[in-house]
Amino acid sequence: MSVFFLYPIYLAGLMAASLPILIHLLNRRKLKRVRFPAVRFVLLSQKRISRSYRLRHWLLLALRTLAVILLALLLANPIFQTGAGLFAGGGPVSLVVLLDNSLSMTWSGDGDGFKKAKEVARLLISSLNDSDRAALIPTNISGKESFRLKGEKEVLLKELDGIEIADGTTNLSAALGKAYELLNEPAGQKEIRLITDLGLTGWDQFSISSLKQYDPSIPFKTIHIGRKQPPLNGTVREVRLGGQGVGVNLPLNLEAVVTNFGDQEIKDLLVQLSIDGQAKEQKLTSIPPRGETSISFQTRLTQPGAHVGQVTLKKDGLAGNPAAHFALDAQDKLKVLVVDGDPPRLVGLLDDESDLWAAASAAGRFTVQPLGPADRQFADRFAGLMPAPGGLFSGYGWEPTDWGPVLAGRGSWAGCRLDTAHTLGWALLVQATIERIELADPVPPLVHHRGRYTELRDS
Repeated sequence: MSVFFLYPIYLAGLMAASLPILIHLLNRRKLKRVRFPAVRFVLLSQKRISRSYRLRHWLLLALRTLAVILLALLLANPIFQTGAGLFAGGGPVSLVVLLDNSLSMTWSGDGDGFKKAKEVARLLISSLNDSDRAALIPTNISGKESFRLKGEKEVLLKELDGIEIADGTTNLSAALGKAYELLNEPAGQKEIRLITDLGLTGWDQFSISSLKQYDPSIPFKTIHIGRKQPPLNGTVREVRLGGQGVGVNLPLNLEAVVTNFGDQEIKDLLVQLSIDGQAKEQKLTSIPPRGETSISFQTRLTQPGAHVGQVTLKKDGLAGNPAAHFALDAQDKLKVLVVDGDPPRLVGLLDDESDLWAAASAAGRFTVQPLGPADRQFADRFAGLMPAPGGLFSGYGWEPTDWGPVLAGRGSWAGCRLDTAHTLGWALLVQATIERIELADPVPPLVHHRGRYTELRDS
């Protein structure tokens, strides 16, 4: 029989086995003997009783010493084997080592689980005899890869050094299927060793019935790479958009839902929001065991078009997916449609958090006025792309109406009464009745298309 230890550094704890003996020797009492003939018979009785007490004391000392020795050996994690080398029986050995290289191994074994798993695999390969053969199979394979048994230890150790942590989960069915396929060849001894952290992801989808080939006579042994405390397991489950739309220079409300899948509280977790690679806001939070919490952010987008955002979790020792990505499309103009009829109607898309909607919904009415090519700066003011000191109409002549202000001298405008509004996508679909309309000589309209201004002219 042979034995090796997974964590041999803990064997230094065997020196602590001498502590109970030292304590016993230091606590021995040195008595001065004084003989009294009158108590001779009492002393004879005491000697008979003390023999049983002395035996109990020695047994207690032996048990205490043995307990310290066993504790040190358990922490060193011994692995016992019979036969030649590490493997039982006689004849050449065919060994398949399944190495868990899933993402969870990054946090196993107090942060160096994958390194420890490779050390165990290296010990197994180094213990092979000259006539033995072995194969290394990572657990994240698709099942289409090709493997074979080899007798050259140097080649196997080189393959071991080339295995890295992979994105994704454990495909135990494919890896174990390959192992049984390799061990279908005749051999004196056959054995499968799985080195893993026994993470739930991947194992919960495994079933013996999914294997095309299975031989119960082949020993299957698992070497567990664990850690003293389970890792903090948190992730961003969802990023929600507050409101119905995203507008340029308008308040943008985002809500990140962070979930704790572990059995211990995650304290002082830093949650950071970034858009287009720039950090916007960050907050500290705590998540109860098996619970979740929501973190609200508010920011603004200064440019129209597509934007890429990210919510990131930052804390040492945090397992799980630390980031969630999302996309935003910022609109800088109001979209309206005039529908002819009796009475004429107007349909438009508005941001429910815009100042225009706040004023229109409060008053129940508003004005619509087409702009021309000379009104680009005025349009940029309302879109929030240009500063407007003194107000949006500062520097421009305007006239009051019963439905709201209009630019003076522009001619055409419409006064509308608000009818209904309901959610459509990220915006509000607003319907209104045109109660008054003023028409002037037609001018080319100002058009905003694909992020820039353009004009429609007669050909």
